[in-house]
Amino acid sequence: MTRPKYNKSEPFNHNLLPEENIDAQVVKLVPKGSNVLELGCATGYISEYLIKENLCSVTGIELDLASSELAKDKATKIICGDLETSDTWEKIYGLGQFDIIMACAVLEHLKAPDLCLKRCKDALIPTGKMLITLPNINHWSARLRFAFGKFHYDEYGLFDNTHLRFFTFYTAKKMFDDIGLIVEYVSFEAKGMPIISGILRRILGKKGENKFYNISPDLFAYQMLFVCRKDNV
Repeated sequence: MTRPKYNKSEPFNHNLLPEENIDAQVVKLVPKGSNVLELGCATGYISEYLIKENLCSVTGIELDLASSELAKDKATKIICGDLETSDTWEKIYGLGQFDIIMACAVLEHLKAPDLCLKRCKDALIPTGKMLITLPNINHWSARLRFAFGKFHYDEYGLFDNTHLRFFTFYTAKKMFDDIGLIVEYVSFEAKGMPIISGILRRILGKKGENKFYNISPDLFAYQMLFVCRKDNV
């Protein structure tokens, strides 16, 4: 199968500044008063923000027991469980359907991310949205590492030693297509080469630098953000 060419008409956002954190982008997309399911909520810091600032109701799912205990004081409800077990999903389904499901820095840690997304579809209201972030293995820093014949895991980042799956824009998009999710919006958190980024900002300013990164998101996107809906709408 031939690799699809990058289509410049893809809905990459051109307004966000490249240094804006991917989590900051996500929370801006959550409507006020939403009933939210946050997969992999960690200690609940995003849940806490959504409840206080967006007046949301947030159910957090977290595998780590210590983190889930800390999150109990920040989220509306916490389920300590494994997203790859039916027991956890039975508990989630028991709460009804959600307006928003957030899967931020989660799918790359799963053995079967596509199965998790299929289960998410069942937990989403017909007009609901999924906010998904994924690391981009096509980022220039990964390509540079490959060019020198190196592949080793790190404590964090693109080669986090807990990552089980690796994604590019195209493989992520294909996964969504295959399970019946429609991508409505795509954005990213850019990470450029430090020296070049400094020169670009001095010459072009922040907006100009952002436009430069949007020339090839496949190269400069460190993390990707997808807003998806079910295909039955």
